[in-house]
Amino acid sequence: MEIEQGRVGFPGASFNDAFADDPSALFAWGEKDWLVPARFEHHVTRALTTSQSVVLADCGQVPQCELPELTSKLIREFIGTRTLAA
Repeated sequence: MEIEQGRVGFPGASFNDAFADDPSALFAWGEKDWLVPARFEHHVTRALTTSQSVVLADCGQVPQCELPELTSKLIREFIGTRTLAA
């Protein structure tokens, strides 16, 4: 499998191509995440216009472990706002 800068992980597919249908998605960014910094948020929200993005204070790379109650609440609320595709 070819991996290049700006590629999803397979030849010929860019990040934007992978999400061409612009699906709904929730991104929870840890304010203290050094691996995928919260400042990357604007790239995702620009590419996925129907996505929701939340930056969590006092959180690093793994919000589901560091802030499990808040993460669970955000996921439940997000799912509750979605309608199932026919």
